[in-house]
Amino acid sequence: MKRLVVALLAMLALSTLARSDGIYNPTSNQIGFTDGVNNLGVGISGPTILLSNATIASTATIGTTVGALSVINGSGTYTFTLTSNPGGLFAISVANLNVAAALTAGSDPITIHADNGAGGLITQPFVITVTAPVTNDALLADNSSPALLADNTNAACLAAGGC
Repeated sequence: MKRLVVALLAMLALSTLARSDGIYNPTSNQIGFTDGVNNLGVGISGPTILLSNATIASTATIGTTVGALSVINGSGTYTFTLTSNPGGLFAISVANLNVAAALTAGSDPITIHADNGAGGLITQPFVITVTAPVTNDALLADNSSPALLADNTNAACLAAGGC
């Protein structure tokens, strides 16, 4: 109940609010909760871009969706654009982040901008993790080589969705 009261007061944009269970910061439009020792995280924040998934296999083909984009704590319909996309590896189609070029395993930083056309502008960095494919040369957890099946395929690779 106390957190609900704090959240409601923050939404009224009070310039300063201090309670035993939360502190409103008007500069960042956030409420932080504490148990007196530890910061327990942010209860409410301004508009934030969400990416439903930030990991993709290096074998993904062009056009494969990495994840869906959305905005929380915002209003209206947002249009998404990439403002930083080194190597042109990714593209946005409506509200999906898609693969736009051949990928290699590693981490790829990007920046996404969201605009609702009514002054609601958000720019947020993300790191897309590109995973390496499982190969026939991969060792099992016990450091043994994976056994080949009768048709020369690898059971571990098949279980992982392919090599």
